[in-house]
Amino acid sequence: MNINNINIHDFKNKNISKGGALFINSCKDGNISNATFKNNIVLDSGGGIYMDSSKIKITNTQFLNNKGNNGSGGAAHLVSSTVGISNSKFIGNSATFGGGIYSNYSTTNLNNVTLSMNTSTKSGGALYSIGKKSMTISGINTIINNNSAGTFGGGIAINNSNVEFKDGKIKNNSAKTFGNGVGVYSGNFKYTKATISDSISNKK
Repeated sequence: MNINNINIHDFKNKNISKGGALFINSCKDGNISNATFKNNIVLDSGGGIYMDSSKIKITNTQFLNNKGNNGSGGAAHLVSSTVGISNSKFIGNSATFGGGIYSNYSTTNLNNVTLSMNTSTKSGGALYSIGKKSMTISGINTIINNNSAGTFGGGIAINNSNVEFKDGKIKNNSAKTFGNGVGVYSGNFKYTKATISDSISNKK
């Protein structure tokens, strides 16, 4: 599967539970590049993309104002997948969990990405990582800023997962209970050579 130079916008799939603009299942070698996913809405999860049991690379792509109405992953919901995302932007997306990206039992690598102004009504304003896999976020141009969560993890929420953050910035995020920048419900958060001005908190 190869998707290149495409603008997918304004799919209002309020009666479809998964994948407002795109649903990917069991794709073992996929590429998405130079694409824009904008103003897509789904009833449950993955306003932009819902991905299951797949291996995908995403480059130079924008996710703007996508929404998972009652579920997770406003821009992207990843399940049991291996995903690499680079030089991409997630701005203004929203969901109950993981306003930008919800990574569920997936190995997710983000490099030089912007996650800004994403919101979750519960946890993980920008990112929510759950399950016994790993998420790596790197790149000097990576910034996670101005995201918000209704409970914990304004920038990043971690639940039974391992997240490593290298070189980038986390700032100006907010959460109502704990972890304005990073909220760890369970699991581990490790950072090196990063600029983090928001709180990093574990569930008490």
